[in-house]
Amino acid sequence: MSKTVRITSKRQLTIPVEIFEKMGLKRGQNLLAEERDGALILTSAESKLQKLRGSLKVPKKYVGLEINDLVEQAKKDYFKKIYGTGKKEE
Repeated sequence: MSKTVRITSKRQLTIPVEIFEKMGLKRGQNLLAEERDGALILTSAESKLQKLRGSLKVPKKYVGLEINDLVEQAKKDYFKKIYGTGKKEE
């Protein structure tokens, strides 16, 4: 299925509703973007991570968290450890 999309001045594009629904995408979902042989490939970040499930040991404090929550908590923990505030300093 091919559809024409336009890139805005902010380098944003809108995914046509037919493709959005067919792929089961959700608003706010993270996608991986890559270039392959001159084509832009968008892949669900979650699906890529699901393929890795079980290959990495997850610290107990992160077990059971959804991937987006896990990433956010890990970033907070990292910056708190580095800067002592829980926030990245500018």
